[in-house]
Amino acid sequence: MKKNDSCLIPRHLLILIEKIPNAMKLTFLFLVISLLTFTAEASAQRVSMSLNNVKVEKVLSAITKQTGLSVAYSKQIVNLDRKVSIQVENADVASVLEKLVADTNLNYEIKNNKIYLFEKQTVTTKPAIQQQKKQISGKIVDQNGEFVIGANVVVAGTAIGTITDTDGNFTLEVPNGATLKISYIGYIEQSIPIGNKSVISVILKEDSQTLNEVVVVGYGTQKKATLTGAVASVRSEQIANRAASDATNLLTGIAPGLTAIQRSGQPGADGAEFIIRGPGTLNSTSPLIIVDGIPGSMNAIDPNDIESISVLKDAASAAIYGVRAGNGVILVTTKKGKEGRMKVSYNGYIGFQNPTRLPKWVNSTDYATLYNEALTNDGLAPKYSDTDIENYRKGTDPDLYPNSNQTDELFSKSGFQHSHHVQLDGGTEKTRYNFSLGYLNREGLIAQTGLERYSIRGNFDFDISKRVNFGMNFSYIRQEKSQPYQSINELVHRSYRETPVTPIKWSNGNWAAFMNEHNSVAEAQDGGYDHYTDNFLTAIGTLEVKLMEGLSVKGVAALNGNFTHTKRQQYNLLLYNAPDVVGMKFRPYLYENRGESSDINLQAFLNYDKTFGKHNVAAVLGYEQRKYTNSSIAASRYDLPENNMLDQINAGDASDQRNDGGMDENSIRSVFGRVNYNFAERYLLEVTLRYDGSSRFPKDNRFELFPSVSAGWRISEEEFFHFDPVSNLKLRASWGHLGNQEIGNYAYQNKYSLGRLYGFGNIMYSGIAENYSMSNATIGWENTEMVNAGLDLNMFNNRLSFTFDYFVRNTRDILMSLPQPSILGAYAPVINAGAVRNNGFEMQLGWNDQVKDFNYYANLSVSRVKDKITDLKGADTPGRSVGDPINNIFGLEAIGLFASEEEIKNAPNQDYTGGASPGDIRYKDQNGDKKITAEDRVNIGNSFPGVTFGLQLGASYKGFDIATTIQAVADVQGYLTGTAAQAFSNGASALEAQKDRWTPDNLNASYPRLSLNNASRNYTQTNSFFMENASYIKMRNLQIGYSLPKSVLSNLFVEKCRFYVSADNLFTITSFRGFDPETPWGGGNIYPMVTSYTFGLNLVF
Repeated sequence: MKKNDSCLIPRHLLILIEKIPNAMKLTFLFLVISLLTFTAEASAQRVSMSLNNVKVEKVLSAITKQTGLSVAYSKQIVNLDRKVSIQVENADVASVLEKLVADTNLNYEIKNNKIYLFEKQTVTTKPAIQQQKKQISGKIVDQNGEFVIGANVVVAGTAIGTITDTDGNFTLEVPNGATLKISYIGYIEQSIPIGNKSVISVILKEDSQTLNEVVVVGYGTQKKATLTGAVASVRSEQIANRAASDATNLLTGIAPGLTAIQRSGQPGADGAEFIIRGPGTLNSTSPLIIVDGIPGSMNAIDPNDIESISVLKDAASAAIYGVRAGNGVILVTTKKGKEGRMKVSYNGYIGFQNPTRLPKWVNSTDYATLYNEALTNDGLAPKYSDTDIENYRKGTDPDLYPNSNQTDELFSKSGFQHSHHVQLDGGTEKTRYNFSLGYLNREGLIAQTGLERYSIRGNFDFDISKRVNFGMNFSYIRQEKSQPYQSINELVHRSYRETPVTPIKWSNGNWAAFMNEHNSVAEAQDGGYDHYTDNFLTAIGTLEVKLMEGLSVKGVAALNGNFTHTKRQQYNLLLYNAPDVVGMKFRPYLYENRGESSDINLQAFLNYDKTFGKHNVAAVLGYEQRKYTNSSIAASRYDLPENNMLDQINAGDASDQRNDGGMDENSIRSVFGRVNYNFAERYLLEVTLRYDGSSRFPKDNRFELFPSVSAGWRISEEEFFHFDPVSNLKLRASWGHLGNQEIGNYAYQNKYSLGRLYGFGNIMYSGIAENYSMSNATIGWENTEMVNAGLDLNMFNNRLSFTFDYFVRNTRDILMSLPQPSILGAYAPVINAGAVRNNGFEMQLGWNDQVKDFNYYANLSVSRVKDKITDLKGADTPGRSVGDPINNIFGLEAIGLFASEEEIKNAPNQDYTGGASPGDIRYKDQNGDKKITAEDRVNIGNSFPGVTFGLQLGASYKGFDIATTIQAVADVQGYLTGTAAQAFSNGASALEAQKDRWTPDNLNASYPRLSLNNASRNYTQTNSFFMENASYIKMRNLQIGYSLPKSVLSNLFVEKCRFYVSADNLFTITSFRGFDPETPWGGGNIYPMVTSYTFGLNLVF
């Protein structure tokens, strides 16, 4: 059957096509032609075969290989071991099937590129005793709405039964009050009480245990049932309800043991930071990211292209990555092609964003009143008269008595966004493909902020012969990030300092200058731009040869390229101190930087997998070599033409030009191996070794061996275990060593600087000089030892799942610099000195069930982690000492506010804090020496969350579905600084909440007394008064969808049509007084988190 489809190409896809080089267009055209050819092959229904006395299974396999048609049947009905003989030449499939089902009780139907085998007639036997009967009919489908053909429908306790036809329908005469048992291989059996019903609808759910669910692990996959490591696996359906623009935000609240922290809502800078099982080193805590087997970045992936994500948390699962696995590993697998007709899928949405939380500043009237109070507290005369305050209240003169809010004006855009993704998927038994195009456009809340992304990805798999397979994987992503010339954090900080008594614009339209210097709104809109372009290119080729049954060799060659371009231009913006008086003129400036990096990766594998009776042995021996190179060049000039029309370097003044550049590289060479053994999938053992060499270490310490061993016992497989509700009970344990090389390059070598470093007369000449950082030619690896014990439990036909892990991680020989006397004249070298210990647990509890047409699920994850420093080689410093957590907050302990001069007189000496007045903070004298000093500082908090929670809830009923992800953290503190803590800090305004300040009439205030005297404020010291509980609960996502019924779609050549509405970061529950508890340190000088609302459409053709 031939279909004619037409569509309108959206403008942004035309833009994408225009940006694709001609060579790539020709390649794409070739691929499309190839795909159409593959589809035609899949639809061809003629076969040739000469098979004598072979099993039915072999005939079906031959049909599938030649036609691409898949076969659906129940093994309870079709005898695959029956012997038949088929001799045909270029015959249609139907004639072969006729021969196959001859002299049997089977029939067949070819429908939707599938062959269905089923019984010809209903099989019933007489019940033991006569009862009143009635006829019952129904339809059985799977979770995707596909008909289940050949499902068994049996009256419980009898032999009365039937099977479903090719449309999933059945009709059966049953006794009154009967219960039907419905089953099909690969699905969970269901019991349906009939009651008064005459028609029923049933949705069968896949039995993941029966389907032998596999989990992606290092350099391969393993059955979940036999996995002995601590691996958190996230499938594509778990993240399908997230309209996320950044792939890193998909894991928040989903994977136990993984802390994902998002520190900004700015498009292009809103990715989450990952920390697995808490911080375990004093250096970088970022995990290794592997994309399709190759080191990569999650920023270079369209979230729509992700098939699964695995988080390797313990040494057993991560040791095969050796030196790079000390902080854990995240494996990302993109979508691959599947056998069958070509499917075209579309996922798109439009929406907008709002800031989740902005500071609430006082108006100009309150500002003037509070400012006068602060002056009075400092012994100074008030600045604003009563008349001034009244004029601010009236607001009749916007130039002299304005009431502005720079922050609200700065974030005044709606943040429109839209995303579109098209995917082609299909193939034959010999060729499979998945190709996708994506486009994303997100406007920011601040003028000129935004992100535009174009993506292309293709995964192709070719069976060249029965023994040889070739795979090709390529992707290209272009990201264009834009923002104003001034940094976002600086603009936000300035907006806090621009008080409501200063206008944003004068009444004549000129930009006003705050304190003769700046105007955050003007600089965002007219001050210039900062454009950053990222081009990610990935190409992976694989070749696998099967040497014999169970033994194969595989080679991988991969290239990751990244090409960047930064262009920043400051315009000659004019700010006015009065409507017509210029106060500030910005100097035109242009900066340009181009960088490129390449990551070449070569891998070779020898794979073995063999079963001997109840014994199974799987092994991999591998070699990997990787080289990373990075280089950049930059130039800048001032005094470009003031009309802002020219944006080329040579348009500026050459007398003040600058240039810069650099290059660095590093490499790794490794040999590794892993052996898995299991007996009857009951007793499990895994041993891993990796021998790593890294160029970041000196020759004598360059190579290191990283071993691990793990074991498991599936108690549920023991003959003595007879507890029917439990389908799986497994104990796991592992031990291993991991490494960490994230220390930068060349720490063991002397470094030199090039440039104009030497003066002769009045002229600087180029030269070379040694840096002030000392080298250490004896440094070695950071070494992590980890022990893990775990339990996996599945009950009630896998509706209930439970996983628990307890771990201890000890990291020693942490690379750090020890304090040195100042007379040394250079920075201290890096040495192996520190040690850190982590311990904690992770728990995940899930329930997945179906009641008639209603499906629902709930997954709860809880993680608890503690870390402490165990060794610093005597180099303890205040706030970082042995026994302290890594993210310790160190300061004075506040015990209230001084209520009177009498209290101050009787209190310990306050000179260390600049003296005290009534309304100032009172500190505890920890050592009892009658004075507050640095010696009284103690640990007052920890900015890393000790407990994290994740909750996923979802349900569907007929065409409707709803899903949400809720994330929470506890046992974490945040510290308020700057404007978040102190009204008028550094010339800033005051918050509405700061009106609850100390006065003689308000002794139990939330904030100390008001003051403008920064130098003498007694609360500039880090102290517990401004330490806050930063625990929170966030609804990360809520999505509601509706899918049109198949009866509506069947005549439209559409397989699926789903509409949805989605909201991200819908609400936050917290007592934290700062601007966002997820960034709990500082004064909130950041782009705020955003709430996103989107309206989307999923289509499958």
